Amino acid sequence: MNVDQLGKTKRWSSKDYTIWVAKNLACAECGIKDDTIVAHHLRGAETGLAGGMGIKADDFLVEPLCYVCHNHLHVGNDDRADVMRLSQARKILETLQLAFRCGKMKYQHITGGYRTLFGEDLDD
Repeated sequence: MNVDQLGKTKRWSSKDYTIWVAKNLACAECGIKDDTIVAHHLRGAETGLAGGMGIKADDFLVEPLCYVCHNHLHVGNDDRADVMRLSQARKILETLQLAFRCGKMKYQHITGGYRTLFGEDLDD
């Protein structure tokens, strides 16, 4: 976590990642892959996880949405929009999974006396 001198959490920002999401992935809602895809940020008002009024979520908390689905998520007030809002976290995790698998997102091993665990070494 990145914290400034006043103890406030700094927002993780990566234009490169949000562009990658928009240019390389299909809409997480309808599956279309065209030039209207944008990286939609998690809306904290519905989830309590990130963002909020006047606060944009970190750039890793995005899912690809086409113009139609993105607009419906923001202004729709029907059952479909409600389901879309509730499934945001799952779709963002799926987006992150794709990013790690193709090498767009990477993790750094912890060194200096700590052992990195893989597969069977991990306790459930």
